[in-house]
Amino acid sequence: GFTCTNPGYAWRLLSNSVCLKLDSPKRQWFYRGLEPGVHYLPIKEDFSNLVETLQYLIKHDDYAYQIAMQGREWAKKNLVDEELLHYYCSQVLLKYASLQTFKPKLTSEEIKTISSNSEYAKLKNIRPFNPHGFFSKDNAVALSFLINKFQCKTVVELGSWLGSSTRYIATCLPEGGLIYAIDHWKGNEEHYDPNRTAINALLPTLYEQFLSNCIHTKLTHKIIPKRMTSLYAAEVLTIKADLIMIGSGIKRQIKVIRFKTQ
Repeated sequence: GFTCTNPGYAWRLLSNSVCLKLDSPKRQWFYRGLEPGVHYLPIKEDFSNLVETLQYLIKHDDYAYQIAMQGREWAKKNLVDEELLHYYCSQVLLKYASLQTFKPKLTSEEIKTISSNSEYAKLKNIRPFNPHGFFSKDNAVALSFLINKFQCKTVVELGSWLGSSTRYIATCLPEGGLIYAIDHWKGNEEHYDPNRTAINALLPTLYEQFLSNCIHTKLTHKIIPKRMTSLYAAEVLTIKADLIMIGSGIKRQIKVIRFKTQ
């Protein structure tokens, strides 16, 4: 298929099929690193070589397969967020799991871990993993640097959504490290915009989805959810934090938040 946008471009390269791209000097940032004839096949702007290229691919299936696989591996490495890739893999597994004649059960060790935190134990139904979030790779680089530089063991996060940043921080913490995820899990005013239908659909089960995501990634021993507003948490919690992560929707409350820090 032809591509013009980043998401569509990534998924076409991942499709196990040869990707054709217009041979144009105009390039967007996500085309950097690609090589014609290696990751994709170039097509002239006037499409004059399109039919010839397709005929060649039909006659040389091994070559087509080679280009497709090289493009797929490049996209996996450079264009696809790891959590998003895991999400789509999980959907495939869930589809096959639905064909089973019995309901999959958690292992005794997983049950023990979940039961150690009452919030996870209260969850009646574990929802399929959902990677939705607003956490960027730039955020990840900055947080990893800070956690390592200051050897953080206790982190407080104000605003967690479905836990993309929460889970990343948890993986950066040493064994025995904890992150306190503070959120009311009701969303902000902007999330209730009727035009944002994808966001609206998440709101009724935000907290349940957050807990489920933590269970799926086996990070319940590091993530302590606190379902409350940031202002209330500042009044009642006595957490001594090495690092405080503040979500974008919490910034207007910063002046009245008072956490103890080392």
